[in-house]
Amino acid sequence: MELEKKSKIPEPVFILMIHDLLFSKSKRIQSKQHPWKEAVIRNKIRLEAELARLKIKHGVKSLEELIEDDDTPVRWFRTNLLKASTESLLREFPHLRRVNSIDQITETGVIYHDEYIPNLFGIHPKEKLTSTDAYKQGRLIIQDRASCFPAVILNPIPGKDKVIDACAAPGNKTTHLASILNGAKKYIVAFEKDNQRIKTIKMMVEKAGGLNCITIHHADFTSIRPDDFSEITGIIVDPSCSGSGIFGRAFDEQENIDESEAKEKLAERLQKLSSFQFKIVKHALKFPNVKKVVYSTCSIHDEENEAVAKMLIEDEDVKKMGWRISKRENVIPSWPRRGHSHVFEGYENADELAEGCVRSLPKIDGGIGFFAVCFERD
Repeated sequence: MELEKKSKIPEPVFILMIHDLLFSKSKRIQSKQHPWKEAVIRNKIRLEAELARLKIKHGVKSLEELIEDDDTPVRWFRTNLLKASTESLLREFPHLRRVNSIDQITETGVIYHDEYIPNLFGIHPKEKLTSTDAYKQGRLIIQDRASCFPAVILNPIPGKDKVIDACAAPGNKTTHLASILNGAKKYIVAFEKDNQRIKTIKMMVEKAGGLNCITIHHADFTSIRPDDFSEITGIIVDPSCSGSGIFGRAFDEQENIDESEAKEKLAERLQKLSSFQFKIVKHALKFPNVKKVVYSTCSIHDEENEAVAKMLIEDEDVKKMGWRISKRENVIPSWPRRGHSHVFEGYENADELAEGCVRSLPKIDGGIGFFAVCFERD
C-alpha cells in the first residue's frame, strides 16, 4: 500500500492502527503522537470510504455481515495417497459423524465424503484441522473442492501418463496429480517462475512426500520448448487470473472510483488477463504428444473462462493441431453446474461446448468460484 511504503510502517503496527481507527468503539488510535499515527489519520476519510465501498459491493450493511460474507462455508481436505489411505485417514477422526450433504455441515462434529471428487472431505470451517497430526505430517492436504477439478479431469493413468503442471505454486494441484499417479517416479514436471512461490511449492511437495515423483523447474512455462518434453501426455494450466471467485476478491477495491470507471478498469484488466491466458494455453497445446490439456481459473468472469476457450478453438493453429473441447462425459459428468452457452453463440453445438466446461459459484457450491475446461485430441 502506498501509505504504508511512504511512512515505512511495520505491517503489524499498521494493522493495529487501522483497527483502532475504523473498528474500535472509540474510533481512535490508542497511541501517543507519532508520524505513523499522523500518516494514518491523514488518510482517515479515504479509509472510511474504502470500507463503505466494500460494504456496498458485497451487499451488506454492517461489519459483522462483511466478516461473515468472507467465511468459507466448508473446509475441504483430501487424502494424500502418497502417505495414507482414505480408510486409515478417517480412523484419525472418530469423533466426526458422517453426513450426506454439505447442507448438513451446519456445526462442528460432522464430516461429508464428497460425491464428485474421490478421497475428498468437507467439514465445518471451525473444526480444528490444522492442529491435527494428519495435517502436520501431510497425510491430508487442505484444498478447496473446485480446485481439485483440474487433476480429476486430466485423470492421468499411473505408469502410462507423464504430466506437467504449468503454473504450479502453491502446489495443491501438483500434489493432487501425484496422488492420482500413485507416486510414480518422475512422472510430474512442475513449473513456477516466481522467486518466492517456488519456495512455497518446494516446501509443499516435500511435506506431501512427492520429491520422488515431482520434478520442479524454476522457469517460465512459456519459455520452454515443447519438443524438449516429448514424453509429456497431459498438462494442467491454471494461470494468473482476476481471482474473482475467491472470497473478498470479487471486486477491484484498490481505488475509490465510481461504478462506470470501475467497470472500465475491470474490462481493461480482463482483456489483458485473457490475452495472457490464451497465450499460455496455446503454448501448452503445442506439446507434440500431449492428448489432454486442462485450463482452469478461480474467476467468475466469462472473459477469462469460456471466452478464452472459444478463442482457442477458433485459432487456426489450434484447429490444425486437432484440438477440441472435451464432451461432458469426460469432464466430471455428474457435476451439475456447467459453462455458459451464450458465450458460444453462433455455434450449432453451443450447448454441447458449454456442457464440456465446469463451473462453481462462490459459497453457493461450498467453496470458491472456479472454472475448468478440457481440450483433447486423438
